[in-house]
Amino acid sequence: MLKKWVDHLYRHSTKYTIFSSILIILLGLSSRIPPIDGQLSGLNIENTKYYKAGEQVATFFKLSEIIEVEIIPENTRTNNIFNSLLEIEQNLKDSLPHIEVVSIHQAKTLFQNELDSNYSIWPLLEKASKIPIIQDLISNDLKSFLLVVKLTSKENFDLAKFNRIIHMHYNGIKDIKCMSTFHVEAQIATSLRQDVLLISAIIILLLSLFIIYTYRNFAALLYAVIILLISITPTFFLFTILDIPINLITALAIPIILVLSLADAIHLLTGYYNATEINPEQRIIGTMKSYIVPSFLTSLTTTIAFFSFLLNDAENVQNFGLIVSFSVMPSFFLTYMISPFLLKKLKPKSIPKSKLKSLLAYFKQKRKPISYILILIALLSIPLIGQLSFDTDFDSFIPKNTAISENRKELSDKFNSQLAISILIEKDSVSNSKNSKAIEKDILSIVNKLKNLEAIGTIKSIQDQIKFKTRFGPFANAIRLPSKNNPYRSEDKQTYRVEVRLKNINDLQSVNNQIIEILNQYNNEYHTTIYCKALLIDEVNQGVAKSLFYSLLFSFIFIFLCFLILTKSFLITLISIFANIIPLSFIAIIFYFAKLDLNILTAITTVVCLGIIVDDTLHVIYRKQILKKDDDELGEGILTTSIILVIGFLIFLLSSFEPCQTFGYVSALVFLSTMIADLTLLPFLLDLGSKLPSSPLRNTDKKH
Repeated sequence: MLKKWVDHLYRHSTKYTIFSSILIILLGLSSRIPPIDGQLSGLNIENTKYYKAGEQVATFFKLSEIIEVEIIPENTRTNNIFNSLLEIEQNLKDSLPHIEVVSIHQAKTLFQNELDSNYSIWPLLEKASKIPIIQDLISNDLKSFLLVVKLTSKENFDLAKFNRIIHMHYNGIKDIKCMSTFHVEAQIATSLRQDVLLISAIIILLLSLFIIYTYRNFAALLYAVIILLISITPTFFLFTILDIPINLITALAIPIILVLSLADAIHLLTGYYNATEINPEQRIIGTMKSYIVPSFLTSLTTTIAFFSFLLNDAENVQNFGLIVSFSVMPSFFLTYMISPFLLKKLKPKSIPKSKLKSLLAYFKQKRKPISYILILIALLSIPLIGQLSFDTDFDSFIPKNTAISENRKELSDKFNSQLAISILIEKDSVSNSKNSKAIEKDILSIVNKLKNLEAIGTIKSIQDQIKFKTRFGPFANAIRLPSKNNPYRSEDKQTYRVEVRLKNINDLQSVNNQIIEILNQYNNEYHTTIYCKALLIDEVNQGVAKSLFYSLLFSFIFIFLCFLILTKSFLITLISIFANIIPLSFIAIIFYFAKLDLNILTAITTVVCLGIIVDDTLHVIYRKQILKKDDDELGEGILTTSIILVIGFLIFLLSSFEPCQTFGYVSALVFLSTMIADLTLLPFLLDLGSKLPSSPLRNTDKKH
């Protein structure tokens, strides 16, 4: 049956090539470049407790979003600066709806002496740094201050218009820097576009150079490039028909498909070069017969592994799985439909003895000690698995080496952490009969306890407004302390908000736990809620990463069944699975010793690697158990495809995003260890299995 199919493919190779070409052209014409989406959405955020807490903040205090604008003044008169601030405020209000602006120019009554005496801005900033409420706007080094833009609604907010207004020339202002979720997401979109183009281009370039070096043949390069191009076309078509944008997760799909699409091509090339048949027709047919079944199985297992991402709750992860899984099988079919024609026409010439053969000989010679080392490493990884933690450094999702990352760091240094923790304290109407003054006394008690926490930089609450009124009396009106839309007290005086900023963002989790302990002391009289964007992202990361366990389990079961059906032997199946668990154990070791945390991007590494690393194992088992052939020829293909995987995934180190870099180099190290395991541990275990009584491996007769 297999021979008939292969003969049919060869005899009708021209027709299949024409059909494939027409199909590729149609898919290409129907495709468009996917839009870039930098938003931190599509991660099942809406079902998290912190998202609901954020909605409460927006509802009670009309705080949908805050944009922090750092103003770095020139050494000029205070009047000039205040006039420019007033101009900025007016320009923003005239052009953008649903905003409020807060800055030091609104307290000019308190600085009348400085304004009348033509003082420079520096003495005023020093004075302002000692005044409640206003001091929160002044930098720690007294060389800049904040203009805060509060959005009561995000709907139809025009970031481009906002940036144009902010970055206009204003008298007396040296520089202006902005930070908000809008700015972060805009930079993410820009960096994603650059990453996809750069990484994809370098993958194609480096892999082309590697193929030229390995096969010393332009025909081999041309064959590989054609296969690569026809394999990536369905991917763009899927992005189009499924209307999926490129985001932080789906951006991984294009480079991954580029790398995976070469695997079957490389195995076919290696088999073609090492085939013993003299007749070109028999050489092509023999190569196809040896590789078409294991290639189908490897494509199937990879497809299922990525398809298992549909079990995840996050839409972006599901879309990533859909794109890759639905791209792999078309790539397989197109490769085998067009390869007979390409090999027949290109006629790749024989290559000189590869240096890979000496490496293969080394692995064969050191098979036993290397196997013991791999098993020992796997055993050492077991206790480390429990040490891994789900944690998210929000800054890791901000593109590195960009203006926005520098702005964030600068604002964090000058104004403490830019991540605000909002604490909502709502009176229990049943158990609490206190009036507003008594409630505010309790708020003061909570604030004082929070001040004792060393990691906290600044605390803002209704108490600041009360102190300000007490200190300045009739001049308190210089700062707006509204009863309506007050950021720290609801209009009915039943709900209060305390805002906490940290000295160091890395203390977020520990401070959150300490805040919870303090709030628990008031549970009998108040309902308390904590909201922070970083905690929201962290909760999403944990939920998504933990749900990936089901994807891993589903993939594992399917792969186990594939080996069992192929070999009809539990022993060979267990040996095959064990040989692949060893490389996966390296993930725990790498994460532990590199002190990496699990998040959405890094957690998918295990499932992605599982779907890919079994490929060469399937080739080995099929050749040894089904074809009853020596695996020496296959070793070259394993080395070549593994090196391609390692190179391809290492290029993720060029990404602007730290989690993508981690995903890339961890995967590359897993593929490297898989290559070593497939060339040493797998044959070592198969040899051991053959010595067992009634072992199916005893009947394996190798043909040389």
